[in-house]
Amino acid sequence: MADAVVVDPAILAKLKFMAPVVKEAPEEEQISTKSLISKTWRPERSIEAVCSGGNFEFSKNSEIAYSLHDGKVYCSNTSNMKVERVIEFDQEFILTFTVRNDILITSGKYGGLRIWNLVTGTCLKYMGTGGSIINEMRLDASGTYLACATADRKVKVFDIRKNKVTHEFYGHKLSVNLVRWMPNKEHKKDKMMIFSASEDGLIKVWDLVLNACVGTLKYHRSQIPTMEFTNDCKTLIVSSRDQKLSFWNLKDNKFDKIGAVRLEEDIEGMHYVNLKVAEGKTLPYLITGGTEGALRILDINNQKYVYDEEDPIKQEIEKIFYIPKEDKIIALTNDQVLTYYSLRINEEKKSPELKRMYSLCLYNDEIIDLRYLRNQEDNIVMCSNSELVKIVDLSTQRNKLLTGHEDIVIAVDVFEDFFVTGSKDKTCRVWKHVELGNGESTYKCIAIYEGHNMSITSLSIEPKKGTYFVSSSQDSSIKKWNLGEALSLDYNSDPSKFPIKINEAQVSEVAHQKYINVVRVSPGEKNKVVATASHDRSIKIWSAHAFELKATLKGHKRGIWDVAFSPYERILASVSSDKTVKLWNISSGQCLNTLEGHLSSTVKVLWINEGLQLFSASADGACKIWNIKKSTCVNTFDEHDDKIWSMDSYGDKLITGGSDSKLIEWKDVTQEVEEEEYKEKAERSKEEHILSSMIYEGKYKDAAIQAFKLKKNRDLFKVIEMILDQTKDSSIETNSDPVMCILSNEEKFESQFQGIQVHDITHGSNKAAELVVKEVVQEMLKIDSMRLLEIIRDLNVHQKYCRIAQILLFQIFKLYGLTKFIDFIEAQFKARNEELIKTDPESSKITSKKGMISTIQNYLSIISFYNQKHMERIQRSQKEGYLVNFVVSKFTLDEEKTKLQKDFRETEGLKLKKRQLKALEKESDDE
Repeated sequence: MADAVVVDPAILAKLKFMAPVVKEAPEEEQISTKSLISKTWRPERSIEAVCSGGNFEFSKNSEIAYSLHDGKVYCSNTSNMKVERVIEFDQEFILTFTVRNDILITSGKYGGLRIWNLVTGTCLKYMGTGGSIINEMRLDASGTYLACATADRKVKVFDIRKNKVTHEFYGHKLSVNLVRWMPNKEHKKDKMMIFSASEDGLIKVWDLVLNACVGTLKYHRSQIPTMEFTNDCKTLIVSSRDQKLSFWNLKDNKFDKIGAVRLEEDIEGMHYVNLKVAEGKTLPYLITGGTEGALRILDINNQKYVYDEEDPIKQEIEKIFYIPKEDKIIALTNDQVLTYYSLRINEEKKSPELKRMYSLCLYNDEIIDLRYLRNQEDNIVMCSNSELVKIVDLSTQRNKLLTGHEDIVIAVDVFEDFFVTGSKDKTCRVWKHVELGNGESTYKCIAIYEGHNMSITSLSIEPKKGTYFVSSSQDSSIKKWNLGEALSLDYNSDPSKFPIKINEAQVSEVAHQKYINVVRVSPGEKNKVVATASHDRSIKIWSAHAFELKATLKGHKRGIWDVAFSPYERILASVSSDKTVKLWNISSGQCLNTLEGHLSSTVKVLWINEGLQLFSASADGACKIWNIKKSTCVNTFDEHDDKIWSMDSYGDKLITGGSDSKLIEWKDVTQEVEEEEYKEKAERSKEEHILSSMIYEGKYKDAAIQAFKLKKNRDLFKVIEMILDQTKDSSIETNSDPVMCILSNEEKFESQFQGIQVHDITHGSNKAAELVVKEVVQEMLKIDSMRLLEIIRDLNVHQKYCRIAQILLFQIFKLYGLTKFIDFIEAQFKARNEELIKTDPESSKITSKKGMISTIQNYLSIISFYNQKHMERIQRSQKEGYLVNFVVSKFTLDEEKTKLQKDFRETEGLKLKKRQLKALEKESDDE
């Protein structure tokens, strides 16, 4: 059928949307300049948790790190800790795993083993473990046999290729926590041995060929975290939590103890290395780390330590890895900090030593406070529920860890090339940027301020000149400290003099009756003030010079978490547990405005866009942008999963951190979004003009497809009605009878489930209109089959549009049938998902196959339900119609009967008169 159709004037008169005259914007027309109001911010980059404890492994080339977090296995690129893939199983929490090449094996809390392909992320097979919970598992050198240490005191061996259990060893009295294969580089099956250790420190040796225990190593009395084999496989080194190292002879399977070293800490991680210390001289060493958080190097021949790490991180070391090609040692702490060291030989001492390079934080825990460093691009200083101060390079995610505080660091503030931190250890420390030479630099603690009686809660550096800072404490006091003395000293002249200690504050004042949450120094040069806020629901304004109370601001109904000075006006913003943001006039002490909209306690507030707007954050992880002039919320963002405790901005950057261990750097994309919206609006206006022209010219097929592309459903309905109505007055009836369509569709539904082939039921349809509808449906299916099914579902709900829905559904089943139609949707869904993964792997439009099938089932069930409703309604109408016809026909029959009787009587009367006339004529003749 031709695209163009001659339009009946009656139909044209019904059109409510005639072709409008649309003036296209010239190409050279410039888009409006950047809006003064910031409306849209998007995460530009983020740092999220990838490890929260448990198993941790590297790939063979050390480029990918595999870790456990929240019951999932994260595969991260070690160069920037970008997550490449996440392996998860919806129905089970993963407890442990092991990796070999592209194969990942996992075990969960219900037991059982799952083998995954790391390239595709798909589960290849499942193996049952008889309900045993697996504590640890290791593959042998060939990658065929899997040894598992179980919680039910067994050691099980699986053949992962044949999918069966080959060995099951008993003998341990407590849960088995460690299992190791004896190195067998030649893959000889007659030399396959497994070493297992239980929680009581007992080690057993199992021979897979003999299928028996061939040795028991008794010496340690506590759990064994790790064991190492020497390169020649003649010695086994065992560490225990009884602060001992033991050495065992493996020659001729004697398993005799040949030595032991008593230590001052529990060794949790260790690694055996052979190092060339001089020409032709190679010695064995053991790198150890434990509860004291320091790396040490043990000379195995002398059984003495030859190196102790200076200025260690002081976090318990759990695992140690060695990268031979790069001579790097990697230590993983119990706080999930991965620290890289270079391993080198000290030429003077002829012994190995380590140099700390950088760290990667796999789990930041609760991010309490953070600030951008003003003198280093893309760097922030952060406090994250630890006694360590972290300098984070956002571009590489590499960390520099600063030690010194003895308890959790609570607050931080920055100024030019130095920053100040406050801790639960009741002290504040000043850290200054120091050049070390060779292009290296770091921050060194130059001063310690002592004076508070309880934990520091907040601090603020004078933002104009940085000559002093103010601190607040849980002891309800605020103190003003001079920075001049500390900053005037040169650290490089004599590092041994640092840090200096300062015990006397310039000014001290008891500020509130309860816990002080925040202290801030105003930005202006004149009339400088200090604001403090507390759980006592008040804000107090103090003179910065002598802490004289200027005003007390009251209005919040619950404790106040944060305050922020406007950069240009004497206005203060505050946020509280009462879910509001308030604006105060500092001079008069009056509340200027109250902004409401947060659904949970508001905990942070920040001025953005040169003081024109506010950026606030709440305990539920929501961020809001406020238009101060109009007192309205411009936009809401929900990227965090928990409380947002920290927030800072510098230039056009803004960063947030919270209890979800997530750092998000935001970018203002208001201008980009407005430009996109302008272009989309212009393009859509052009497309809508084309649609109107098509309808006006009678090109209904093209118009229907265009309306579908533009998601203009109302226009689509009307166009399809026109296709059907253009032969309304024809002597041939169109196939738009709703009863016949519903019956046909219901028969097709039933036949799909019963396997019966249904023949086309045309019922004398108009072939021209049917052909156009068929072509329209085919094109719409190519564009988006799921959306077409959704439209049919929505149409079928309404009595007014169910006729169109049934016609479209009839054409789909006529083209494909139910089974093939679902296969078609699945193929289209898969192709689009693959395209989205290539272009935008983190797109929210990427959905699972399970979700797609569930959506189809939901759509079809709703369509089927309303089909039955429509059938019942039509059948009910038909029954009512039969009654009317019967009554009408009854009346008609009675009238006809009366008429017939009247006619009959008249006829009989005429016949009688004729007979009488004939009789009279006969009598007269006789006479």
